[in-house]
Amino acid sequence: MKALRDRLLTSSPKEVGLSGEDATAKVWGVLMEMALPNGVATLVSVHDGTASLYTTSGGGILGGYSARNEAKQFVAEAEKHLKGMKLTKSFPYPEVGRLKFYVLTQDGVYTAEDAEKEVTRQGHALFPLFAAGNEVLTALRKAQAATKP
Repeated sequence: MKALRDRLLTSSPKEVGLSGEDATAKVWGVLMEMALPNGVATLVSVHDGTASLYTTSGGGILGGYSARNEAKQFVAEAEKHLKGMKLTKSFPYPEVGRLKFYVLTQDGVYTAEDAEKEVTRQGHALFPLFAAGNEVLTALRKAQAATKP
């Protein structure tokens, strides 16, 4: 999981397989990370509508396009938050109790983070971004549940 995450955070859109409008979009991907006592969960959405959930414990959901609309909305929402984020070249996981976002752009990777209990409150600057990410999670879970016998 860490190798996939690090590759995504350090690659260009074309290096991860994007082409056309998806490869030239100002914001081409977004990660939302939550640290839990037993590891970190990383939600990934890309401009083309792919979405996945990975955990450092080895689990996850390779969602592909099962949450396409939600993934695209999450990426679009991330672009609205760039002004409040910082450009970064280091990608540590968040500490327990914190939510961290990484936004993948043509200009580099931007980040923002805060306490989970704050971000999940309506009115917090990052709440709309959290809510959009949560819509992706819900769609991934529904798609996964639909494939189980």
